[in-house]
Amino acid sequence: MRILSLGSSTLFNASPTEVVEAAAAAGFDAAGIRLTGRAAGDGSAAVAGNPAALRALRQVRNETGVQITHVTSFWATPDLPLEAFLPVIEAAAELGAGTIVVNCGYEDESRFASFLAVYGEAAGRSGLKLALEFMPYSGARDLAQAVRMIGLAGCDNLGVMVDPLHLARSGGTPADVRAVIPRLIHMVQLCDAPRERPIGVELRAEALSQRLYPGEGELPLIELLDAAPAGVQIDVEAPCRKHAGLPPAEQARRTAAACRQFLAAHPAPSDRTPLKNKKTE
Repeated sequence: MRILSLGSSTLFNASPTEVVEAAAAAGFDAAGIRLTGRAAGDGSAAVAGNPAALRALRQVRNETGVQITHVTSFWATPDLPLEAFLPVIEAAAELGAGTIVVNCGYEDESRFASFLAVYGEAAGRSGLKLALEFMPYSGARDLAQAVRMIGLAGCDNLGVMVDPLHLARSGGTPADVRAVIPRLIHMVQLCDAPRERPIGVELRAEALSQRLYPGEGELPLIELLDAAPAGVQIDVEAPCRKHAGLPPAEQARRTAAACRQFLAAHPAPSDRTPLKNKKTE
């Protein structure tokens, strides 16, 4: 059965511990958390390298039973050496997360692939995988480029995270996902959006705050899930600006309800099942 996790970017103004608590309140079995800000040194979500924050996260994880399956940190950029990411690797391993999501801030493809190789090797020594998230406004602009970079890096623990919004906005389709070697698809995200980007809305702004819940838009989500490998983890990343003022737990509950309704209404021939609700079992 596929794991369905709550992505931290879904919730507005939530700390890492609040993300895990909200995931538990909404019935998610897993969550992804942000260990650092999006840029190195910005001070937000400072968990990596912070023993007190790590202890708090381990405690809430143990109390709620919500697994922390993946973590995100700052973008990889040419000015950041591998040493900057070692606390991220250490924190991910300590929290029991199996995957670190990577965002590319390089313009030179081969240079990034060289960094990805050493990052992947370092993560592998701690039993971790790296999932490169392609985004049309990043250095890994589409699925094909992300797969090419992974091939150049040449580490067995490297793969991609497929976000349906980024897939659509970069011109990709579920057929492109189906064509990728299954072991390279480490995670698939779930959200919705209009078929075409709204006029006047920048790609980054749409991704960070103007997504829709599954079933509210026109993205080919069922086709994407069917194209993904059986058993792949599904991570819900659906930040809806209209709900930004709600408490994190309520944001998570609305997200979970939308996912349950969507998946229940679209049964798959494989192993897709609705999100379990621990509180009603």
